[in-house]
Amino acid sequence: SNAYNDTAWTVHLDYDDPVYELMEGLSLPLLSDSLDVVNGGVLHMDDHDSISLPANCIQEPATGKIKAEYLYLKSRGDMVRYLVPTISNNRLLISSGAFYIRLRQHDNYYHLAPGARIKISFTSATPDAAMKVFYANEDSNHDDEFNWLPAGGNASVTTWQKDNGSGSLVKGYDLLSEKLGWINCDKFADSTVASTVLADTLPVNFTNKNTAVFAVFKDQWTVVPLKANVANKYFYAENIPVGSKIILLSISKIGNDFYMASKEITVAAGAINGLTPAASTLSDISNFLNTL
Repeated sequence: SNAYNDTAWTVHLDYDDPVYELMEGLSLPLLSDSLDVVNGGVLHMDDHDSISLPANCIQEPATGKIKAEYLYLKSRGDMVRYLVPTISNNRLLISSGAFYIRLRQHDNYYHLAPGARIKISFTSATPDAAMKVFYANEDSNHDDEFNWLPAGGNASVTTWQKDNGSGSLVKGYDLLSEKLGWINCDKFADSTVASTVLADTLPVNFTNKNTAVFAVFKDQWTVVPLKANVANKYFYAENIPVGSKIILLSISKIGNDFYMASKEITVAAGAINGLTPAASTLSDISNFLNTL
């Protein structure tokens, strides 16, 4: 059957729907390293970015080397790649970076022992002392319900600055987490601003099975994947502050073809925005995400 003739929307997406094939193609490979269970160790991401795991930090019994797999989402574009919103119970968040970490030996996955904390140290041009730790459930990725919740407990974020050895200052964060899985360094956005529903329509061939739509904020690190109104065949996001400057972005896979549309808008109350996707390639979409 011709994929272009399928104009149906669906209430429940399947993992073999084209939109997931598209997102899979845009995702970055997991970084991986091995750690000694007894001694712990340091996982490196970039020059000044690392994850430190203390000695004996695994809850389950394990011996020898275990595999650490991890991701650092360091931009708005990275969050688009993983369908990761900056949202907590429908309130917008402003992020400084998000991380995914899992520890395993073959098919055994491990948790942090009670009281153990990992330290994620990462750079930021403008560290914000108001940032806090948020967790998301491990399996909430690829799901409209991906939700960040304040960590509480003994999780914390502190800012730092140091000389990089050649006379200029490097700044950043130390984040202490009591969990593995998805971890985010965030704060709540100003919720006193009047907000509206952001609505977006696309041509009839572009459905929630083959298209993902995002509101990428220009002036802050906030990314909101739009949800599907299946009955009326449009995409929407709630609680978007009026006056926000955003890039409205759609990416699609129909058959073996890729499409993208983007436009900068200032959010107006009740406005319906239209996007007209143009033919693209996976690498062009990926390159565009790198600019966000």
